[in-house]
Amino acid sequence: PVAAQDVRTDPRYRLPELARQEGLAALLSVPLIVRDRVIGVLNCYTSQPQQFTPEQIALFSTIANQAALAIENARLVTNAAVVREMHHRIKNNLQTVAMLLRLQARAGPNLTAHDLLQAGVNRILSIAAVHEVLSEQGFRLVDVKEVAERVARLTGGNMLPPNTDITITVEGEALVLPSRPATSLALVINELLQNALEHAFAGRERGQVTISMGRGRGKSGAGQFVVEVRDNGVGLSTARPANLGLEIVQTLVRDDLRGQLVFRSSLRGTRAVVRIPASVGEMGS
Repeated sequence: PVAAQDVRTDPRYRLPELARQEGLAALLSVPLIVRDRVIGVLNCYTSQPQQFTPEQIALFSTIANQAALAIENARLVTNAAVVREMHHRIKNNLQTVAMLLRLQARAGPNLTAHDLLQAGVNRILSIAAVHEVLSEQGFRLVDVKEVAERVARLTGGNMLPPNTDITITVEGEALVLPSRPATSLALVINELLQNALEHAFAGRERGQVTISMGRGRGKSGAGQFVVEVRDNGVGLSTARPANLGLEIVQTLVRDDLRGQLVFRSSLRGTRAVVRIPASVGEMGS
């Protein structure tokens, strides 16, 4: 502990003018110590100069020790909660990956090993993009627009063939969701983008894919989040063939996001519109 009878005249005190303005005089300063580590300082000021007695110093030191233990205990509780949250998210992500691999295994005979691995890499990177945003921002909520921009860069970099001029843009307003629905929506965006890049520009060297997001209203008037992936490619055939990526999208939209998926296609391209209730923003992470 360090005691000063009057900080306004004590040469050890660095801000005597501030002390005069605030009406501070005597100071008793005691370090907050946990396991021989100083985590802070507890200061006690008086408005009049005085000498602190040994009894006062001992009492204040006891208070400082209790305060240090309380702060450290609160920190440990917070760390334990963070660990539990991490385990929870890892479990959710592994369950999602397991579901994707089961669906992929059923489609295995129709695809090469390279195609299966590349699609799996893109899906896992989409999940990682969500948690990359979480780790950078330190929030429980995720800006899906920022995640979509990362997914677009990753998927485009992995799938765009050489000597083509196909641009991918992300537009619209930010949609903020908890990590679990944000992960599902990132996977949906990834699958729709992969599908567009793989099928929309057959025989073409130029094209545009746009991912847009915003808000709307359902037939009941309830709020909705609307995500659209559209291209200016060749369009879909009337009888759309079974496709693993679209099966994944339909499963995620229906089961995880409680939403709806609609395709609109013409000779000028295809639009995939995902509508999910705004209440998914209240889902747990």
